[in-house]
Amino acid sequence: MKHLAMRIVISLLLVSVLSICAGAQTQGSGLQPEAQAFLQKHPEVVDQLKGLLARQLQQQGSAIDQQAISDAMLAARLQTDPTFRASALEY
Repeated sequence: MKHLAMRIVISLLLVSVLSICAGAQTQGSGLQPEAQAFLQKHPEVVDQLKGLLARQLQQQGSAIDQQAISDAMLAARLQTDPTFRASALEY
């Protein structure tokens, strides 16, 4: 039950930041600092999203480890990669 509640909270937080990302992209302004700020405020989400990104990149043929993914890379991916954003929301 506690795990489910945590997943719901994380999902709601991701929806918030990703909707901001989508809005900023349509307005043409950079969002990476906002995404980085969100990730810094919610470190419980960072490791999970880095793992998700590492798995996605590995499936695409990249030999990358989760430890090699920086917070800036994660924020940039959230901003620019609609497939990763969608996966993050589903996760």
